[in-house]
Amino acid sequence: MKEKKIKYKEINHGYNLFEFVEVLKKAKSNFIFENSNYTAKIITEKTEITFTTKNLNITAFVGASKIRGDLKNFTKNIIPTINSQDLEYYQQNLTEQKLNYVANFDLTKAYPSILYNDGFISLETFEYLCSIGKTERLAAIGMLARKKNIITFENGKAQYFEINKKETSPIFYHLVQKTNFIISEIRKLNESKFLFSWVDGIYFEIENQNEIDFLNLKVLEICNIYNMKFTFELLNNYESYIENNCFRISFYKGENEKRFTIPTNEIRASYEFYKKINQLPIN
Repeated sequence: MKEKKIKYKEINHGYNLFEFVEVLKKAKSNFIFENSNYTAKIITEKTEITFTTKNLNITAFVGASKIRGDLKNFTKNIIPTINSQDLEYYQQNLTEQKLNYVANFDLTKAYPSILYNDGFISLETFEYLCSIGKTERLAAIGMLARKKNIITFENGKAQYFEINKKETSPIFYHLVQKTNFIISEIRKLNESKFLFSWVDGIYFEIENQNEIDFLNLKVLEICNIYNMKFTFELLNNYESYIENNCFRISFYKGENEKRFTIPTNEIRASYEFYKKINQLPIN
């Protein structure tokens, strides 16, 4: 009869993880070391120990489990085919300038909303994701695109290395792609006053209340089409300037200062060229 492997879970945020790896290496042991975005695992012949490597509330892992369960049970859609290299997380039409006021629209809980609207999760899971903290919610959904680095050690020495991408990664890519599509539709409302967008938020130069009223009405119309909600904030003391080929952006939301760093178009063009070169077949 095959001896049963003992499984352990350590919620110690990885403090003992690399010490343990070093002990096994010095003992010239055979083991497998798996490391992903939020957890790590050490697998030996008789034991399997899981470590959490980021300080996340348990609600993040519960949320991820609920998503996995829904995907297995009743997913309405075929998993999309999307290349991660094609994803856009930001757009910009920036110049060096100072502005008194800027209009900011944020899609409310964009990723869980798209998961639910497009038939990937249940209403119960959607409501759970919306009820937990933002960090845990994004982590739970981000686990769809988990990338696992696997190193096999023999006699304490690393012999084999592989990267395992989760089969649900394209669903996460779909969330990014559709969010960017909706943000792009909002951008078209006033291209000349568009400043930049970042994931599910978009920013416009604003001069008067009529412009604010117009944008609020039109953003509502777009969000209604996609069954999304949004928030609006009027920002002040906006400034953008170039430093090290990036735009440094700062503004105030009420009394709180917020900062962004976004590449210039020259850096972006270089990156796009890099991506294309790396997709070419090697002769």
